[in-house]
Amino acid sequence: MDGLLILNYSVSYTVAVVTSTGPTPPGQPTPPAGYRAVQYREHSSKGTLKMKPGQTYDFLVTGGNTYSIVVRPEVDKAQAK
Repeated sequence: MDGLLILNYSVSYTVAVVTSTGPTPPGQPTPPAGYRAVQYREHSSKGTLKMKPGQTYDFLVTGGNTYSIVVRPEVDKAQAK
């Protein structure tokens, strides 16, 4: 359709969330200094991109990272030599 590619995507990922402990509740042992708790959170993202060949698209930004995709024609290895 008008030279556009339609890409349906689904991405799932797990992120470690590191937290420091708060005050120790009364009657509980005190954790060692610098003790940190780690929890894991599951995330997912779904979407549809209408893409023009050769153009780069950012489809996910998380944790300071940007994930991109680009569709280009396959290089003919016989002609590249």
